[in-house]
Amino acid sequence: MNEEEWAIAEFLVGSVDESGYIRRPITDIMDDLAFTQNIYTDEKTIESVLQTVQELDPPGVAARSLDECLAIQLKRKENTPSIELSLAINEKSFEQFTMKHYSKLQSKHDVSEEQLKEAISEIERLNPKPGGSFAGNNRIIEHVVPDFSIKIVDGQLELTLNGRNAPELHVSKEYSNMLKGYKSAKDKSKSQKDTVLFIKQKLDAAKWFIDAIKQRQQTLFVTMNSIMYYQKEYF
Repeated sequence: MNEEEWAIAEFLVGSVDESGYIRRPITDIMDDLAFTQNIYTDEKTIESVLQTVQELDPPGVAARSLDECLAIQLKRKENTPSIELSLAINEKSFEQFTMKHYSKLQSKHDVSEEQLKEAISEIERLNPKPGGSFAGNNRIIEHVVPDFSIKIVDGQLELTLNGRNAPELHVSKEYSNMLKGYKSAKDKSKSQKDTVLFIKQKLDAAKWFIDAIKQRQQTLFVTMNSIMYYQKEYF
């Protein structure tokens, strides 16, 4: 892979959930690559890189659906009549398979009952959640971090907001500059106009989020301050 494809591959690996799937549509990933990684690519390139990522272990990882996950695993196996039939069922009759319409499957694929049983057995031995064996291996110990601290300074109660729970949030200037650059361009194409709208929506959402966090902190501070003085003797 070239440098750009490698970066796309890393982004796709980072998009894999605990079950081993990529749940987000390729178009959303394409937008995120442009917005967060400054990589402007197309769906075809992402699809191509995704196929390479799907060759990684555990088999079935980075699939976008259950039938794709099973297909990836089946293609890794030695090509036998049972595997061929399993792939055909998975590709052409997945809904009938999930509904256990075995007589219909037998008729549609023109196979004997024994052949169908062998094919279904192959599918049932596959792992529907290839990421499951990795998720939860490391137990995370969660420590409770208080929102506030109360100290007695010179006989007076002093309330402070815990800095760990109140980081200073801001929108990166890079995105504001990007928006200005697109806005100032003359004869904008449709894709550039769409990009301007996309960035503006994201910036507005980010600013709203920051304001909401500040409002939450202020509300908590006022509330805790009232509690502190109401329970002054206790503290």
